[in-house]
Amino acid sequence: MAKLALELLTLENNVFKAYLFWSAILVLKMLFMSLLTGFMRFRTMTFINEEDILDKRLKVKYNDPDVERARRAHRNDLENILPFFTIGLLYVLLDPNATLAINLFRAVGISRILHTCVYAIVPVRQPSRLLAFLVTVFATIYMACEVARAVYGDRSVNFTGRRHFYIFSRKLKKFSQSKMAAKDLISFDNEVFSAYVFWSAVLVLKLLFMSLLTAIQRFRTKTFANPEDLMDKRLKVKFDNPDVERVRRAHRNDLENILPFFIIGFLYVLIDPTPGLAINLFRAVGIARIVHTIVYAVVVVPQPSRALAFFVALGATVYMGFQVVIADL
Repeated sequence: MAKLALELLTLENNVFKAYLFWSAILVLKMLFMSLLTGFMRFRTMTFINEEDILDKRLKVKYNDPDVERARRAHRNDLENILPFFTIGLLYVLLDPNATLAINLFRAVGISRILHTCVYAIVPVRQPSRLLAFLVTVFATIYMACEVARAVYGDRSVNFTGRRHFYIFSRKLKKFSQSKMAAKDLISFDNEVFSAYVFWSAVLVLKLLFMSLLTAIQRFRTKTFANPEDLMDKRLKVKFDNPDVERVRRAHRNDLENILPFFIIGFLYVLIDPTPGLAINLFRAVGIARIVHTIVYAVVVVPQPSRALAFFVALGATVYMGFQVVIADL
């Protein structure tokens, strides 16, 4: 009998297990990029916030090439790894050939690590970075095409074939396992999942608030980046208002840290962790990210306030990532 969707989301399924492992590795890699950018800033003494400057002889500086290279590599991760998280999970639900799926996940993980190595750590001439980039792109595109084909392709099999999509099924087959099944873990009866949903919702609202805060700062300082936004003909397009840029940096920092939490937090729920520890980890991430924004973009507070908030969320997320990796070994 063909497997149903939530039966596939178990550590007894080697494909899902590989997806968890490489997703956790890539989340840790994305978090590493934040540390790499910070390292580059301290190595080159390039700081974009006045409260970060440790030596009064230094000045705010924006365009160090090494720092910008690390930031471009990080952005490339956001543009390519986040889509993999989504399409990879959908691909798992197709119940694909295990060997092929595991090697696709492995190819994406290794190629993204190599991409960063030859781009931001030890720069290597093209086509090294291009090849690493294309491996990820083609692997992800292949999985996406398989998902699309399963959903919109031949419907005569009524989603009962091995390689077709089962997420639309309303029936769950009863089965016993030594560990709690995904259908039990992804339930509001599971206090860990409830806590994850609550803090994820809080952080989504926080991300949306950052867009509004950016707009408020633009109107307050009359700083608009698009000609059509100018409400007064005497105004001109302007890009470099420090208050607007500070909020935009805080927003980007959220994207770089909260989006990985959404992924790793969900994967962490699926390994059935200790409720007390898991709930406090989710709480720590949520509160730390809110505090980070307050001391960065709302009421600017000197360091190490922002660094402490950043590392609390980072540490909790890294811990969850390692736990997912260990669970899949």
